[in-house]
Amino acid sequence: MRRIESIGELLGEHFRFGGRTVVDVGCGTAIWCAGSSGRGASVTGVDTPAMVALARGAPRAGDERYVSGAGEALPLPEARCDLVVWAASLHHVPPPGCATR
Repeated sequence: MRRIESIGELLGEHFRFGGRTVVDVGCGTAIWCAGSSGRGASVTGVDTPAMVALARGAPRAGDERYVSGAGEALPLPEARCDLVVWAASLHHVPPPGCATR
């Protein structure tokens, strides 16, 4: 068994990005968004306002846009996309009924 270094590596082996629409929930500093758009996808990154500001300042690799929001209530119109990635940020979502900080 080989070690997979990143979600981008895993998806790159099994998903064709060209012409696809991708949403990255918890996009952080946009590294994964840039990699996906560089492979031909139209990518929307969603994160907190502070992280979106950082993502918008990152070098562009293709068709990327960034919006502030949360995965539990995506600030996107009702529409279809080909892939939603929510990696390494799901732990920030409190379970229903839990008090938030």
